[in-house]
Order: sequence, then C-alpha cells, then structure tokens
Amino acid sequence: MKKMLMKLAAIAGGAGVVGYMYLKKHPEKIAMMKSAAKDASRTIYNKLDDE
Repeated sequence: MKKMLMKLAAIAGGAGVVGYMYLKKHPEKIAMMKSAAKDASRTIYNKLDDE
C-alpha cells in the first residue's frame, strides 16, 4: 500500500513538473484557460440571475 502511494505521488509530481515546464514555454495557453474560466463563471452567474 505504501509503495503504491509513493508511486502515485511520484507520478503526480512528475506530471506537475512537466505541466509547469510546458505552460512556462506557452504562456498563451494560460491566457486561454483564464478566459475560458471567466466565460464559464459569467455564464453560470447569468443563469443564476435568470432564476
């Protein structure tokens, strides 16, 4: 059980580092994600206001 948790932690840590390096080289992806999150939250707030 402990080995499995250590493997999962190592995989998650490695994926986090790879993701960080990718996003550091592609800052436009971060801007796209931010705008998508803003649009989604705006849509949710509008739907809540309509009710």
